[in-house]
Amino acid sequence: LKHCVKDDDLLFYDVTSISSWSENEELDDLAYGHNKDNDGLPQINVGILMSRRLNLPLMHVSYNGSINDGANFPGVMARLRSFEIKARPAIVIDAGFTRDNVSLAAFEGYKVLIRAPHRRYKAVGEAVRGWRSDFRPHPDNSFTISGRVHSSGRVENFKFGDTEGSLIMVYDPALYSRQLAHFKTVLEEAERAFAANRPGVSYDMYRDWFD
Repeated sequence: LKHCVKDDDLLFYDVTSISSWSENEELDDLAYGHNKDNDGLPQINVGILMSRRLNLPLMHVSYNGSINDGANFPGVMARLRSFEIKARPAIVIDAGFTRDNVSLAAFEGYKVLIRAPHRRYKAVGEAVRGWRSDFRPHPDNSFTISGRVHSSGRVENFKFGDTEGSLIMVYDPALYSRQLAHFKTVLEEAERAFAANRPGVSYDMYRDWFD
């Protein structure tokens, strides 16, 4: 593995759960946890490390289904360390990981790109709300995503936990259109619920729209 990873690579690490109907008590890692499919079954968690440069998986880990992604991440970093990899590319992880995970990867010398939900992290939320208040789409603050999708946004210095870095805030017109269409659907469902005198649909994911 240490010969495959290069400094200019981009590594993607993600986790999924594999549900099981088995009653085999020898499957030690089979346990109830946060099930990705919401099927109520015990599961085993499996993580995959992928190389963008090679377009190939480099490593996999499997572990107890009751352990969440963030709690198992130190073990993933320890396994990477065991391969004596000298290169330090960027690692991309999703919102299921934590500030402590970012700090650990940064301490090991890796650059980290994480999707940081503004509702989960107070400092991120404050930065996003500040950006929204004076946001205006303009060519000077545009990004090119995947070589074709243009979105407007802002990049600013940001401290995520103990790690100094940058916060990238992006306005995606296509995503906005989908969210707006879904929001209208929610309103229509709520109107029907009120008319029928029954509980309506949760507005939680849209509460920022009413600030």
